[in-house]
Amino acid sequence: DPVFHRDVGSTRAMAYMYDSLVETDVDTELIPGLAHDWEITDDGMNYTFHLEEGVMFHDGEEFNAEAMKMALDRNFDESLNTNFYDDFTQWVGSPDNITAADEYTLEIQLESLYARFLHDLLHGYSGSAVSPAALESGDMNVHSNPVGTGPYQFTEFEPDSQLVMDRFDDYWRGTPGLDRIRVRVIPEQSVQMAELEAGNADISFSVQALDVERLEDAGVNVTSQPGLTATWISFNCGKGHTQELAVRQAIAHSVDREAIVSELLLGFGEVSSGGAVEGWPRYHDDFPVTPYDPDEAGRILDEAGWEMGDNGYRERDGETLTVNVLSTQLERQLSYGLMNELIQESCESIGIQTEMQTMEWGAYLDEFRAGEFWEVSFHAQNAAFVDAVGAQLGDTFWNVNQLYNIEDENHHLIPVREEMDELYERLDAEIDDDERIAIWREIQDLTKEHQLISWLVHWDALVGHSPRVQNLSIKPAMQYTLANVWEITVDDD
Repeated sequence: DPVFHRDVGSTRAMAYMYDSLVETDVDTELIPGLAHDWEITDDGMNYTFHLEEGVMFHDGEEFNAEAMKMALDRNFDESLNTNFYDDFTQWVGSPDNITAADEYTLEIQLESLYARFLHDLLHGYSGSAVSPAALESGDMNVHSNPVGTGPYQFTEFEPDSQLVMDRFDDYWRGTPGLDRIRVRVIPEQSVQMAELEAGNADISFSVQALDVERLEDAGVNVTSQPGLTATWISFNCGKGHTQELAVRQAIAHSVDREAIVSELLLGFGEVSSGGAVEGWPRYHDDFPVTPYDPDEAGRILDEAGWEMGDNGYRERDGETLTVNVLSTQLERQLSYGLMNELIQESCESIGIQTEMQTMEWGAYLDEFRAGEFWEVSFHAQNAAFVDAVGAQLGDTFWNVNQLYNIEDENHHLIPVREEMDELYERLDAEIDDDERIAIWREIQDLTKEHQLISWLVHWDALVGHSPRVQNLSIKPAMQYTLANVWEITVDDD
């Protein structure tokens, strides 16, 4: 169900089965989706969408403005508590502000100005069309039997095994090129690569740089594309020793980013400067890359009174400097487990004692949001989820969790939280792109000044595919699904 997605696997599957009101191109610029055209009033408060005609849901229901309204209205239902409930109630207000003006015209009036409304709330999951008949049969039915307008329709799902989707012959953009897509659930990245080598899988979006030579030697093709995924160290500013600026700064200096690019990514990536790749509108020319400098890390901790003890760990007033590292086994171009081990080793190398907990993905997300144990953790997210001049990663991870878990009103970072709130309010209300970039750079500078996170690297998108998969090209802002592949031909021979 698109309004309840929470992980990479779910988002990949949804892209095959659903279309959204608007979409983005290779540069994440907005392009038509189920709405072939739209108008926005000069004040940015009213949107009119002109919808495609002749679009059918997989169950034979016709797509129209009433169907789109019904899908969007779910985000106002407090009992459902969709991923977008807070956003829709804040910015749109109520279902009364979404109206079907006629069969193929949808109008939305905002309650509060939100400049990223199209990108954040109508592009992708929250803007996906779901069959009215499926919704009327119960929301949980959508979880187990999803019905959208996308190029492939749900056929079968075996938990922890596979998802099968068949071609939707009545797809409004033309007949899809593949008869069937079978998405196999293989948690272990090494097993995925073995299946690809053996010819038991045709495509994997989980190729890591260390796999490339091995796969190519086995006759597997690997396509690479500079990507927009940003990675960073999250600091929990609401508890433990990472509440202290000196500790966060020291950890930032303890990690060798160049080594990550050269030794782990084997050159398939670049060091991050402010969370945006060079050439991207959010790129900040003057934003300094944190240098790898263990001596500087030690100096910062010494000045803060954390002296190295005989046991190799730093102490102050009889207390040992410790941090808790939260990890998971999610495998992307960089392994979350491996990266958190690297962060742990980096901390230990400058005299910070660590404890690590590794959780499965769902529990990991719950703990990250709750912030009861963790103080340091690795994260990554693709910039395809935000507009070209929006706030990288929005406030989903570092803004909310690093600042808003703080409950002590006397906490020294409360003024930063208030300043960040003001910046985001300005960003949300600013329509001019140049002004939005300027505000975003203020956010970057504030983040750096207080070391709220520490940017690491950007990795390239790597896709492994069998020789029978031909003419495969990847969007730079790919979201790791065949729905975002420009062209693909499968040789049945």
